[in-house]
Amino acid sequence: MAGLLLWSGTLGRASFEERLAAAAAAGFASLSVFPWDCRAPEARRSRAGELRTRARDAGVALAVLDPLSEWLPGGAPPAAGAISDEQAAYARLFAAYAADECLDMAAELGCDLVSAIGPSGAPVAAEAGAEAFARLCDAAALRGLRAQLEFMPMSGIPDLAAAWAIVAGAARPNGGLLLDTWHFARSGSSLALLVEIPVDRVFSLQISDAPRQPASDRWHETAHGRRLPGEGELELAAVLSLLGPARRGLAQGPEVCSDALSALPPYEAARLAAAATQRLLDSLDARLRA
Repeated sequence: MAGLLLWSGTLGRASFEERLAAAAAAGFASLSVFPWDCRAPEARRSRAGELRTRARDAGVALAVLDPLSEWLPGGAPPAAGAISDEQAAYARLFAAYAADECLDMAAELGCDLVSAIGPSGAPVAAEAGAEAFARLCDAAALRGLRAQLEFMPMSGIPDLAAAWAIVAGAARPNGGLLLDTWHFARSGSSLALLVEIPVDRVFSLQISDAPRQPASDRWHETAHGRRLPGEGELELAAVLSLLGPARRGLAQGPEVCSDALSALPPYEAARLAAAATQRLLDSLDARLRA
């Protein structure tokens, strides 16, 4: 289990303290942090330093601040009714944290990475996105951080092709991709393109499974209906094996947003997520050794 990162979305309804305790008890090496873990939307003071101390005492690294959404200029909120009430509520929550504040919190937490996501609504043009992502990467570099872009089919950066056009166009050594297996599958992203992307531009992995056929409501499925690795029908091995031995050095672990997991005590959910993910990764490593 050494090296696994627990993406906090797996235990999204638990407090930071509960997630940290569950990660430590389940043997995770590291944990991602939400911006609102550091500061409630209405509060003024960040407690990132306090969280860093707690994590150090628990023997768990804080690896990623996830997500950062306010990095694109001139973004307009989606029209009323264009997205679900729940998705709109998350968008408002994300928007409460400016890019510079998120970068400052990540540095104070001792993170290596910050995750950027696209807005809900209109597609992000590759050139404009690349310019904005380059600025984000430059600001991150001043704080000793790397920035990774996550594509999501329900966002303005809907697939691997769109995200890679932005990252490649930005051409920053500290800028790369976050690869989420659920988003990869549900966006119809191409294995052929993934092969062409240099493996050192993929910075981290979020691993979850799903049925072969998508649900009618993609937002509800991604937020509530993901499955543990091995409990669905996605081609997880095909996707992850393309990264080859380089995958072992990535920040990688489960992000299984699931009502079924959320109904369990945090430690039990973390234990199940760790075991399922480790079985998948062990099987891939065995293939590499064969």
